Amino acid sequence: MCIFMIETEKGLEKIFGRNSFEGQEAGFESREDKEEQEAKKAAVRERAEQMIKETQSAKKMMQNIIANMQQVMNAVQQIRKQLQIGDEGAIPSVARDQKIVESLKKKLMDYRSQMEDLRLALLVEEKAELKKENPSANESEIEKMAQEKVEEMMKKLV
Repeated sequence: MCIFMIETEKGLEKIFGRNSFEGQEAGFESREDKEEQEAKKAAVRERAEQMIKETQSAKKMMQNIIANMQQVMNAVQQIRKQLQIGDEGAIPSVARDQKIVESLKKKLMDYRSQMEDLRLALLVEEKAELKKENPSANESEIEKMAQEKVEEMMKKLV
């Protein structure tokens, strides 16, 4: 009985391969790595989409404020003309709006900086993935392919 079990095991090893379980385990690990990379990419894309929405919102807000400032300044000038008052003196609401515009400009610069950081992070991830997929490719080819993929992704987001 013991000899039969040993022979059966040897036969199964020949049929299914000696390390079939280990091979399956390695396959699962590579799938998990791929899923993890996809999750990282998705997180970067999601953050980039959010940054784009925030940037667009801030731009619209700034445009609305500037348009409002111009309307207020025109209205004040017309009133001053009617009352025959000079143009000296600041308009409080315009000064307040100018501060808000400056604040929004700073936010936009920050958003652009964050977008560039996200683009660089995505580029690093893309290079790593391409190196795994194409181990024989040289560094400049990988760099070029990663740049193209990242630029394509960024264009889709905008």
